[in-house]
Amino acid sequence: LKGAQKKIKDFSSVVTGLGLKLSALSAAAAAPLGAGTAEFASFEKEFARIGTVLDEPEKHLENFKKGIGDLAVETGRSAEELSQALFGILSAGVAPEKALEVLAVSTKAAKGGAAELTTAVDTVTRVLGAYGLGAERAGDVSDFLFATIRRGHLSMDDLSASLGTVLPLASSAGVSLEELGAVLATLTRSGVKAETASMALNSVLADIIDPSKEASAAAAQLGITLSTAGLQS
Repeated sequence: LKGAQKKIKDFSSVVTGLGLKLSALSAAAAAPLGAGTAEFASFEKEFARIGTVLDEPEKHLENFKKGIGDLAVETGRSAEELSQALFGILSAGVAPEKALEVLAVSTKAAKGGAAELTTAVDTVTRVLGAYGLGAERAGDVSDFLFATIRRGHLSMDDLSASLGTVLPLASSAGVSLEELGAVLATLTRSGVKAETASMALNSVLADIIDPSKEASAAAAQLGITLSTAGLQS
């Protein structure tokens, strides 16, 4: 009897220990499942917002979901983050047919510029809008951003903030993207902060487009016409 009791006691200890291990294993297995469920719910919420900015949601949503899924696998970014970015692109007025193309370009720009995806999306769409460019030119805009960053001394975040100051006036004055990028790159490489460079350029453009009488008279003596047409020529 004593031998039987010992065996039963030992068996009970083994079963109890196994039960604790299985409980811990179940909790560990459930944790990523819970996180995945929460992430999926967030994605569905963001994706539902996309439908609110579409005239014909049923025409595009399925394609958007597939495109976001493919891009998530390719880039390692979450579907929720990509959905937020796509919403921003559509809100900026990009045609639904071109939105995924702009999203792909912006995702690469964010990675190359070590910036948040929302920053890259905002920058690319603002440049497209300011210069009246079609979504198919998103790749060219991305090249412009990288060229400016590479040749100057500024980050994607710096460039995004700087462009917000000078883009409207530069585009209306007929300053090309190449010229705009060249000025910002040259000034920042010379030690001028990006924000200061954009404000200075904005001030110069404003003085040329709408000069004072004294400035116009001084420029005329040098054979220079201070106006938008003069600047463009």
